[in-house]
Amino acid sequence: NLETSANQVLQEILRRKWQCIPLNSFDTFRVEMCVQQFLLSFGKKERIQNRENCSKLENSFFLTDCASDQSVNNQEVVELMLFPAMKDTITSHPQADNPLFLTTLLRAVRYAARKGYDLWECIGKMTDDIKNVSQLLCAILDIFESDNM
Repeated sequence: NLETSANQVLQEILRRKWQCIPLNSFDTFRVEMCVQQFLLSFGKKERIQNRENCSKLENSFFLTDCASDQSVNNQEVVELMLFPAMKDTITSHPQADNPLFLTTLLRAVRYAARKGYDLWECIGKMTDDIKNVSQLLCAILDIFESDNM
């Protein structure tokens, strides 16, 4: 039982007097900000100088129109960009307010992008019928172990 094992883990943390920082669920704004910051903070850094560079990046299968993105207009570092539908799928997932679920999902998406996986299919498999972090981890392992995306 996951609830029992979670309680056992918490009891063991308290017994060992380890610092435990409880995290509340994210609100919708925090989920959006977390996704945006994550996309800006990982991956191969490429500086977008202008719209011409942006249009060259659009041709990749996992990139979206970045000309309207405020970060591009400010010439910040753009590292990984997802289609709006991909972002919506991630941010609208019922577990997206769980910080562990959200960061695990985003890290898996980053890994999939770096390794050339089909992000549409990966995000779909990582979100469809996934109800908790354990199921997400199983889906991620299935995707990367099959290595046929």
